[in-house]
Amino acid sequence: MQTQSKDLPLIKVIGNSQKFWTLLFFSAFLLVGILTYRDYGISWDEEMQRNTGMVTSQYVLGENTDLLTYIDRYYGTAFELVLIFAEKAFDLEDTHDIFLLRHLLTFLLFALGVFFFFLICKQHFGSWRWGLLGAAFLVLSPRIFAHAFYNSKDLAFLSVFIIAIYSLILFLQHPHWKTLIFHALTTAFLIDIRILGVLIPALTVCFYWNKRGIKDWAYLIGYGGFALFATVLFWPLLWNSPIQEFIAAFNKMSHYPWDGVVLYGGQFIKALDLPWHYLPVWMLITTPLVCIGFFILGLLLCFYAKKKQEVLIFTAWFFLPVMAVLILQSVVYDGWRQLFFVYPAMVLIALIAISVLWDKVKEGRFLRYAFIGIVALGLLEPFGFMVFNHPHQNVYFNAFSGNDLRNRFELDYWGLSFKQGLEKILEKDSSKVIPIYVEHWPGISNVSFLPKEDRSRFELVEDEADAKYFLTNYRWHSKDYDYEKWDSIKVKSTEILGIYKPT
Repeated sequence: MQTQSKDLPLIKVIGNSQKFWTLLFFSAFLLVGILTYRDYGISWDEEMQRNTGMVTSQYVLGENTDLLTYIDRYYGTAFELVLIFAEKAFDLEDTHDIFLLRHLLTFLLFALGVFFFFLICKQHFGSWRWGLLGAAFLVLSPRIFAHAFYNSKDLAFLSVFIIAIYSLILFLQHPHWKTLIFHALTTAFLIDIRILGVLIPALTVCFYWNKRGIKDWAYLIGYGGFALFATVLFWPLLWNSPIQEFIAAFNKMSHYPWDGVVLYGGQFIKALDLPWHYLPVWMLITTPLVCIGFFILGLLLCFYAKKKQEVLIFTAWFFLPVMAVLILQSVVYDGWRQLFFVYPAMVLIALIAISVLWDKVKEGRFLRYAFIGIVALGLLEPFGFMVFNHPHQNVYFNAFSGNDLRNRFELDYWGLSFKQGLEKILEKDSSKVIPIYVEHWPGISNVSFLPKEDRSRFELVEDEADAKYFLTNYRWHSKDYDYEKWDSIKVKSTEILGIYKPT
């Protein structure tokens, strides 16, 4: 009876087949990803991420020991190794092909995470319809959707974190050696993507603590032992000195010493000196309003929710990482991408509010359809932005952000729009050789990302005066340049990349 009371009638009118609608949703989602993954450029960190994976793979294969002194050795490499070995399996050598494969596989991992999020929502709320609504909320977050193609660290972490939470719930409900192994493997793989994955074993111990039988404690000890073994196995850096290197990685990555400058509130501020409100403000201005509204309401209505243990897991999922960053004063920059993995918890808490309110209005015909309309309209806003501003969903801001964004906040800080800028030049300039000057590293990366016949037409010059075109994503320089503006890339009315003619 409980499941029926929470069914969403609009979908029920259209059809009542779980398999059909679930298959349709995920087929459409996969199709969109497969049709669009070629549209995204290379981000600032991608080549560094690939280099880290390559150095680690060479260590694994016994080719050298450079990993032990590599500057970025403390980055987790579990998913990077998957990408590197996939690259080797397909025998790819050209930059264009290599990064297209990376984008596709990163998206497919996100799609897997969305599916497991569907399972979490379905299990918690007792209906596949709520599972699809939760999956829709997760997909229709413009920034997360864009990062799902090119961010092999933060989005890979988000995707596997979802799977780890699902395995945690499964292990708590059905302690068994099968669920133990599944949970331990996802825990280890998560930690070996980012060290912050240690949150999962901490949550496991906390929520398993009420188990008192000898067999139950054996399962917990078995989980810890197997997770520890798999963590070392999946992270080659730990093979020689597991404890020493793990502690070093934790200390380094929990206070990552990035001393760059970011634009925040109209001022350029060192990342090490950013105010405490940097993180909450960025979360507030870049999350769809429908999720923010129901999330805040969900926090107030959590005491109405059933399955209290799971609700506690969801709230811990969100609040522990956020509070840890604020209390420990960890360095956060480039918006809140390092904490994207808490967004699914926000969605779950928002769904709690929606489900509680639904129980209140479902009996009245007008109220229930009005409520469905409010939720649908709320999702329509980010959906419309994603469609009309493709592939620049990474520059999404909501109504709380205000105006004059380019002079107040970082926009395309990772320089993905260089790809579209270069393509504009190729389309409009028929010259066989086109000298260009790019302001930042992603400009060079995106030249190498173009197909061979296109990249061969560009000549990268070291002096602006020698360039026919000057391209900038306005990072660390938000104002216009004193050159003739030839073209630009805009999101809504905000310019995220400028193309100038310096001569």
